[in-house]
Amino acid sequence: MQVPRPFFILFPHLRRYDNPYYLIRIYRIQTMTQTTFTELARRIYDLPNGLLLHFKTSGGNDTEFYGVTRLDLFECDTILLSLYGGHNTSAFDASADYDAASIESWLKDVVGAGACDGVYLMDNAEVFPDRHELWGVTFAAISSDGQPYRTQAVSEVSLFDSEAQAQDWIDCQEGGPYDSGFPAEDCSDPRPVLIDQWDVKQSKCEPVKHDSQPPSYWDRILGLRDELTGRITALLQKHHLQTIDIPDDYEDTVGMTWVDDDGYAYDGEVKTVSIYEKGISLNVGDNDGNHASLYSYNDIGCEHVEWLVRILDMLTDLLEGDKWRICSHCGKLMSEGYINKMGEPTEYYCSDECLHQHYTPQEWAQLCQGPEGQEDAGNDFCCWTTWH
Repeated sequence: MQVPRPFFILFPHLRRYDNPYYLIRIYRIQTMTQTTFTELARRIYDLPNGLLLHFKTSGGNDTEFYGVTRLDLFECDTILLSLYGGHNTSAFDASADYDAASIESWLKDVVGAGACDGVYLMDNAEVFPDRHELWGVTFAAISSDGQPYRTQAVSEVSLFDSEAQAQDWIDCQEGGPYDSGFPAEDCSDPRPVLIDQWDVKQSKCEPVKHDSQPPSYWDRILGLRDELTGRITALLQKHHLQTIDIPDDYEDTVGMTWVDDDGYAYDGEVKTVSIYEKGISLNVGDNDGNHASLYSYNDIGCEHVEWLVRILDMLTDLLEGDKWRICSHCGKLMSEGYINKMGEPTEYYCSDECLHQHYTPQEWAQLCQGPEGQEDAGNDFCCWTTWH
């Protein structure tokens, strides 16, 4: 019988065949065991089309890893052997007459059998880690100016462990809404979307334990909501504030969407943040005069994790940054005003009205004088200044 001559070709892209999430399924090998080239050739000879097996060779201080698959390539039955990390793939034409002995000869030639101390079939756990995925749902919506766009369903905590779970959730919604911030008639075309995926390598000594129940993303999100709400209230209390009005000239305001009692959605900005019972309340409004009051544990504006993060960042910038001060009399935020550093604590006043609640014009003029002999020069401890 004529033995087909193996041929060698370069397939850089075929290195992706070491990833089971592409086009091929895994050839199930239960354990990593030492074998021979004869036995390995027999397994490859019997390998079904589209499946994949792995082996490694050792020689001296070197260990090399290989993957073998069988595909219909170039309209012929082809066996591909890839050296992982080696940037090339060898191909064996299996469309002609051949036997396991010819495959063994090809294998030895490719891997350099003379330099090998051993060859080992590899367990799947040695090759592939456990893969975890996080899925969400996106849908088509209509903006306030009538333009279509896509967004992610977030208010219903629509996070899933698999595409199938995400699709089941879509099927249960029966036409929407897919997010409580959007009227059902404005929602359409929901689709599962892969948000993230990560690998967890199995340990030989401590097998991965799989819980009977999937992880509760709901508990994690509730924990984040409570933590962020607590940090917002603690920041206000630190500065002895019950309520803070966001200045009109503040540039990094927090935008959000809210829905009125009739189901109409509005886009606006946070105008005021207040401590309310065990949470916070927000006053929001838009440029058309629409406004609303939102409360923790009741409205999405006070529960949306991303919005809470941005509110905390905004308040931290306003209260603990270097561009804004709080009026010592009315509590208003200001980017310019009167300052008195003659005592402790430093005093700030946003207007003549607030200043004169504590100092008469004559008293303030006297404080603002320079040292004896230089009264007209003034001083930097009592003056009008800006912090921008």
